[in-house]
Amino acid sequence: MKDVPKPFLMLGLAPVAVVWGLGLAALLAGVDWAWICLHVQTVFTAVLCSALGGVQWGVVLAGQMGRPGSLDSRAKAMLAFGVVPALLAWLVVIGVPFIGLWWMWPMLMIGLVSTTYFADIQAREAGLLPDWYLALRKVMTIGVQTGLAISLGAAL
Repeated sequence: MKDVPKPFLMLGLAPVAVVWGLGLAALLAGVDWAWICLHVQTVFTAVLCSALGGVQWGVVLAGQMGRPGSLDSRAKAMLAFGVVPALLAWLVVIGVPFIGLWWMWPMLMIGLVSTTYFADIQAREAGLLPDWYLALRKVMTIGVQTGLAISLGAAL
């Protein structure tokens, strides 16, 4: 993490602080409020999935500038990985309340945050992202996942 440029580190850890803050609030506030904290975390994580997906699009756009008709299969996959987690997160946010399986919210979000991280691993292995970004994303992923798990534990 020492190689992560300061602005990226501070802004990258801010979402983790939000999710952890809500997790701690859920622990301290009791079961009824824990569910509210969990709801807020889930919606926030859906927004985060959208932002993280934007990284994939940014990498493709930077590499394809001026050549929009020449997207290779990797670029097309990155574009999909940039959108699919956000769409699935949106479906979780709007769909789970209707199904009534509230405990699934954080579990599905943990999976979606993992999906965005694995997409970034693939981009890094292709030489499209710097090593420091992947180190930051690992900390962000684990931080968000544990924050969600804390709230789920408090709510059950």
